[in-house]
Amino acid sequence: MLIWAVTLSVMNPSGIFAAEEHAASLDGLLEALAEASDSAVRSRAAEQLAVIEAPADRTVPALIEALEWDVHPAVRGRAAEALGIIRPVREDVAAALIGSLNLEDQLRVRWRAVEALEAIGPVNEDVVPALIDVLATDTFPGVRARAAEALGKIGPETDYVVPALIEALMTDDHPGVHVRAAEALGAIGPVTGTVVPALIEAFGLHDHSAVRWQIAQAIEKSAANLLQAKAVESVDALKHAVVVLEADEHPDIQMNAAAVAHVIQDLERGE
Repeated sequence: MLIWAVTLSVMNPSGIFAAEEHAASLDGLLEALAEASDSAVRSRAAEQLAVIEAPADRTVPALIEALEWDVHPAVRGRAAEALGIIRPVREDVAAALIGSLNLEDQLRVRWRAVEALEAIGPVNEDVVPALIDVLATDTFPGVRARAAEALGKIGPETDYVVPALIEALMTDDHPGVHVRAAEALGAIGPVTGTVVPALIEAFGLHDHSAVRWQIAQAIEKSAANLLQAKAVESVDALKHAVVVLEADEHPDIQMNAAAVAHVIQDLERGE
């Protein structure tokens, strides 16, 4: 039997965990997750099930059940987090996390579900569209921003990722989402010819200093990717970017402009 040391900061009235530093079996953790009356105990059990050396066929169904049915959002959030950690990733994990995004009314649980989807990656064709939907429709800007970040880390798995990030950068009503969308576009790189022009347009639309700086950073990163790809055809767009960035007096953005200008020189020299 697998043994796991579980440290709890609360006493469980039901007696499943009698004291701190209690040695619990896998069966004990599963029982605690399903039956403990204290939500802190159930949360801790979900957390430990993510790291215990146990078959996913035993831990994952219990965590999915907790994600879908536990009455406390902290437990549902920990269950989502655990599902993003356990390997190998079972086929039912992505569906459960996406279902949570669609049905969950607690923002911290949706946040955890987005993080978990980023962690498991595009294991099926539904993951990226689900994150795009969160980016476009979630009512909480922090969750939308987290979805943008996740899409940037997953990368351009479909043709819809870059347009969705550009749309969020242009039209979302929260600067935090703008920042993360710009950052994601810089991380993905100029997978199409629309990225750098869109970033230049967005730079002109926004007056929030943090957003403008992140867009300038994304333009510089995109320029570096274009140089690596030897995309000489991008020189005109990059020259336009330099003109726009140089018009901003912020010293950091001036540095971004200088870096892009250097890329232009290397592209024109064929380096």
